[in-house]
Amino acid sequence: MSTIKGRINARRILVSYFYDKLFYQLLEKNTKTLNDTVEIEKNLKIIEEETARNELVQKIKELEKQDPKQYIQEIIDNFFEKYKEKDNQIDYNFLFKIGELFDTYKEITSQEVTKKTNSFVFEEMDLVDQAIFILWFTERKTQDTPKEVILNEMVELGKAYWDSWSPKLINAIMHKIFETAKDTSK
Repeated sequence: MSTIKGRINARRILVSYFYDKLFYQLLEKNTKTLNDTVEIEKNLKIIEEETARNELVQKIKELEKQDPKQYIQEIIDNFFEKYKEKDNQIDYNFLFKIGELFDTYKEITSQEVTKKTNSFVFEEMDLVDQAIFILWFTERKTQDTPKEVILNEMVELGKAYWDSWSPKLINAIMHKIFETAKDTSK
């Protein structure tokens, strides 16, 4: 049985996992971002540029093949160890179910969000906001979480992980999508 705290912690872990996936997909598509990342890796690790580039490209390829449960567990072990200290501090059933659906809901989330924005498209949003929207859309489609709860949780994630504008953007777009869904169900 999951607890409220366990579900909240699972969402935090999922935002990290989705962010990683989005970041590595961006690197795969964008040479400039890849080169900038290689430069950072080179400076931090003091390794040759070609070695850094090859290592990063290899890591991207491995991540695409990696089992979501294994990658999520690595994120927990490296960054969220404190949540494992007490029973029910992570809702693993929710975490792994939603985590495995990233690829399934990424594109449809992008389409739905882009339909509700006037001046930008989903792919131009910050990766943290994209991760929160994918989490929201996936949970909305696969869980029975009440609308108010899921909206509040996503806004809180926006406050925790990004700037003051992010929660307002998340709230406004999610409300627009919920309103459209309500209108089409009548």
